[in-house]
Amino acid sequence: MRSRACLLGLRDGRLGCAYLLGCACLLGCACLLGGACSLGPRAAVHRALDRRDVEGALRAYRQYQEVDGTNHELLGRIAALVLEHAALGQTLAERDAAMTQLTLAGTSASPVLERIAETEGMTVARAKALHVLAQRRSKTARAYLYSMIESDDPEIVALAVSAADARRETDRLVGMLGHSSAAVRRAAARALAGAKPYREMVLALEKTARVDPVDRVRQAAVQTLGTFGPHSFEVLRGRLSDSSAAVRFAAVRAMVQADRARAIGALGALLGTPPSRAGIEAARVIAFVQEGAASDRDAEDGGMPDGVTIARAYLRQALVASTPGLRSQAAIALSTLRPSPAVDQALVSSLRNETDRGVLLAIAYALRMHERFREEADEALVRLLDQPDLPGLQAAALTAREGSREATRVLEQAIHSDDRLLRRAGARALARDAMQPEKVRPLLQDKDPLVRIYAAGGILAASSRS
Repeated sequence: MRSRACLLGLRDGRLGCAYLLGCACLLGCACLLGGACSLGPRAAVHRALDRRDVEGALRAYRQYQEVDGTNHELLGRIAALVLEHAALGQTLAERDAAMTQLTLAGTSASPVLERIAETEGMTVARAKALHVLAQRRSKTARAYLYSMIESDDPEIVALAVSAADARRETDRLVGMLGHSSAAVRRAAARALAGAKPYREMVLALEKTARVDPVDRVRQAAVQTLGTFGPHSFEVLRGRLSDSSAAVRFAAVRAMVQADRARAIGALGALLGTPPSRAGIEAARVIAFVQEGAASDRDAEDGGMPDGVTIARAYLRQALVASTPGLRSQAAIALSTLRPSPAVDQALVSSLRNETDRGVLLAIAYALRMHERFREEADEALVRLLDQPDLPGLQAAALTAREGSREATRVLEQAIHSDDRLLRRAGARALARDAMQPEKVRPLLQDKDPLVRIYAAGGILAASSRS
């Protein structure tokens, strides 16, 4: 609608000129006082962002930086646009990597996720964005995600299943345990943990836990059965003989959840077998529970229950197992138990003598959370900085958070590596952990799209910390 002054101006040429001149003066003053005019490098960045033009935004940002210096929030918005383009693209690897980085970026990624969630059609990108927002307790996102359950794409259906109200949709979820897609079967098995158990549903899950051809589906069914209490115990005990180590491991945890007292007795048999994932978890549970039941005086007098002594011995034996993953799992398990001279000596020895760099990283990461091991763990992380590999890079990321210049130097070298994996991991860590997003900015135009995505993820995460 035209204002009264404008109407007067149209009837009187002089008043019209005066009105236009007045408007011009007022607008000029507003630009000067509020910085709202569409001139200057910052405004140019915003215009490029509005056009969804990454290259233009980066050019404008370089001009802005020359005048006003760095601005992590503004750079973060450019990084978010890089991720948005990749998430909405057609290349599966790039789309998945971008969605992962958006998920890791926390609340700073919310505007991008909301834009993707508002796109039209049943697309995987939209479903994934809705899934992340639903996990952050958006009821609207959850409702929209569930409405996509009729999709022909199994990946979308699996995501939509996670938004189902298990108490209202129990029969539908049980039916999906027979779906042709393993991803859908797994999602349905997990979703049923929120349902009120009844005979047919429990029988269907028990069958899935026994005969589904995919390990991850059986594992999900076992985990859900553990939430139903003691009546599932014997079925769970039977899964200790599953062909998959992951399912056996899940069965140990599910048994404890279903009936802790019976589980402690049943799991003791595993401590007479060679070290395994399930055995290590059983030893950890037995030691942890029985230590908690013992009094402080008992602990001081060395009067811990026999089960604790056997469990600790099993874990110390696993520290020297031939399989690297078992050694790291055993060390982490031991670090959760009450301190004792024998355990502490074994853990420090593992830090000093471990030759597998991945295992050393896992042990150091777990033990540095305990003050009594902090110095030894930090020394182990520093030793890892001597080689340009992924464990060294991850060690650098951990120590860079605390201001280590050597760690930052390692990350800076990584982004110039010929190894694409190192460049990707280094780009994220240098921006996010070392808080050097400006040094990573050139990688937003890297020839490797995944390097661009990891760099953008690190920059966006850093923008939320600044």
